[in-house]
Amino acid sequence: MTYLKSSSGLICVAALMTATSAFADVTAQDVWDNWMDQMSIYGEEGVTVGSETYAGGVLTVSDLAISMTNPNGTTTASLASIVMTENGDGTVDVTTSEDYPINVNTNVDGVENNISVLLKMLGNKITVSGTPEEMTYAITADRYTVTVPEVIENGEAVPATVLLNLNDVRGNYTVATGEMRNMDSDLSAASADMLISVQDAGSGFDLSGQIVQPTMTGTSSLPLDYDASQPQMMFASGAKMDATFKSGQSQFIIAVAENGATTNISAASSGNSTSFGLVENGMMFDTTTNDLVLNMQGGDFPFPVDLAIKEYGVGFTMPMASSDEPTDFGLRISLTEVAPNDMIWSMADPMGALPHDPITAQIDLKGTATLFYDLMDPAQADQIAMADAPGELNSLQMAALNLIFGGATVTGTGDFTFDNADTTTFDGFPRPEGNLDLRAKGLNGLLDNLQAMGLIPEDQMMGARMMLGMFSTVVGDDELTTKIEVKNGGSVFINSQQIR
Repeated sequence: MTYLKSSSGLICVAALMTATSAFADVTAQDVWDNWMDQMSIYGEEGVTVGSETYAGGVLTVSDLAISMTNPNGTTTASLASIVMTENGDGTVDVTTSEDYPINVNTNVDGVENNISVLLKMLGNKITVSGTPEEMTYAITADRYTVTVPEVIENGEAVPATVLLNLNDVRGNYTVATGEMRNMDSDLSAASADMLISVQDAGSGFDLSGQIVQPTMTGTSSLPLDYDASQPQMMFASGAKMDATFKSGQSQFIIAVAENGATTNISAASSGNSTSFGLVENGMMFDTTTNDLVLNMQGGDFPFPVDLAIKEYGVGFTMPMASSDEPTDFGLRISLTEVAPNDMIWSMADPMGALPHDPITAQIDLKGTATLFYDLMDPAQADQIAMADAPGELNSLQMAALNLIFGGATVTGTGDFTFDNADTTTFDGFPRPEGNLDLRAKGLNGLLDNLQAMGLIPEDQMMGARMMLGMFSTVVGDDELTTKIEVKNGGSVFINSQQIR
């Protein structure tokens, strides 16, 4: 649904109370001055204050309002009261109103939406110590609760219920301001609960779940003049940040209703680790979930589908900004020990010809590339669209390949470099140089079973076996190897025999 788009502004503002409220010194006035300095990222007109009063070591700020505009709309937030109390020992306690309302107005593809969000901070307290140059503080809260009182899409209310609870929150921050604004953070909670229900024009989505012991650690380094209204310029401004989220056991129940049918999904795992961040000239993301168990039934599923996955992981690193030197990129996909239930196997293999061992598919690619443009800069969009390619490939490495299915295993590694000055030898592609090594075990047995199942006709099987004979070397009982080499000048060898 379109009202779920363009939520980056909401995320930025919702983080305000944990990020910017921590910037304090040993006096209440220093706390507030530093806080205002941090909020300068929202511009001169982005922050307004109703009143400030100081008496007896207590600074009270009322009616703080924040506004942030981006190309997709405007996000506003308000806080009725902030109280900063000097403890007399060089520390300052910061408490705030429980309610922190946030409003997000967006216009995406001509569709106007409005989302009202209410963050409640129950028992929230911040204790700050240190100096203006380097501050440390501790955060405690009984509960952070997020609800969505109203969702309006193109002038019509959308029935939606959202409840997110973060329970028994504890955290520590260290903030240092010099040439850049640097922050280290470490947050944890006893549990996170969530309930989401959206009903719209005969369709519906319901989700409930709990995550045990979520934690977040991270670092960031932002320019002092960073403009929050232009997040696309992060890569060009020298900003760096990374964050890692971890959790223990989790359980979710999902129901999706569409066209009169409901699909029910349950999911559970023993733990998850997710990292993302801005690295030099680029960005990275990596997530791994352990011991994932899925059950799906109803809707388009003719029978209950059960899957158990030992490990599911996806990760990538990609350059985003132009550079004179090659920049790292990578892609990782991992599905380890996928075990479907017997009903799935009976459909795929009714004769029982294949071993029903768990399936594994893993690949890890790494390389370097040089970008000619800043991919996130709107001012360069036309140049990127007109260019033959936004950059050039310098190297590509297959660090790992591991496929296990039906009693067969295929593994491999490879490493290539590319000469971008030569695009004629391989017809418009930069000339590679390097090698690829593959090893297969049990492959002939798998082909026999696939033929017995009728999945591969006899004439096609003959061709497949001829190809294996031509491009592989027998090194053991149903064990084959293949070595592909591309040498300087463009000559290609397979198992030491030149084919080009």
